[in-house]
Amino acid sequence: MNYIQTQGPAHGVIFPCLMTIYQEMTYEEDASTFYAYAENVLTQTIGSNTVSVCRAGVCSGTIPY
Repeated sequence: MNYIQTQGPAHGVIFPCLMTIYQEMTYEEDASTFYAYAENVLTQTIGSNTVSVCRAGVCSGTIPY
């Protein structure tokens, strides 16, 4: 996050900005069989000096950075 916050403005990043990560969690039954058991969307909202992290609709609140 520090890199985005310090280098972002020089590259046209305007705060707050939002990063979205798509997560699929799987388990392995054997060496060749995997089953998906959860899919989540994770987001990070990055402000000039704060970050908020959300996973599956549950957010951390605003974290000073």
